[in-house]
Amino acid sequence: MDIISAMKNAAFSTAVTAALNYLEKDPKANIPKAMKLIDTALPDGWYEEQRAAFHKAIEEKGNWYQPLLKAYQLDTGVRKTFFQNFICCGPAPRWKTRSVCGQ
Repeated sequence: MDIISAMKNAAFSTAVTAALNYLEKDPKANIPKAMKLIDTALPDGWYEEQRAAFHKAIEEKGNWYQPLLKAYQLDTGVRKTFFQNFICCGPAPRWKTRSVCGQ
C-alpha cells in the first residue's frame, strides 16, 4: 500500500471513530447532525439514494429510524465494533483496503 492510501485509510478510520464517539453522547440529537456532516464530507454523487433514504427515515422517525436508536441499547463495545465494521469494512469507502478494517 502506498503512503497516500495509508493516509486516506487512517483519516477515514479516525473520522469514523470521532463520529461514533459524538453519536454516543446523544444519539437522538446527533444522528441528524451526523448525516449533515456526512453529506458535506462525501463528494456529490456518492451514495445519494442511500443518504436520501437515511434522511427520510430520520425525518419521519418511522420504522427504519427505530432500529438505529435500538442499536444504542446494545453493549457499548459491541455497538461500536458493529458500526466500525459496517462503515469501515462495508461498502462505504470506495478506496477500501483490508487495512482499514484493522486486518
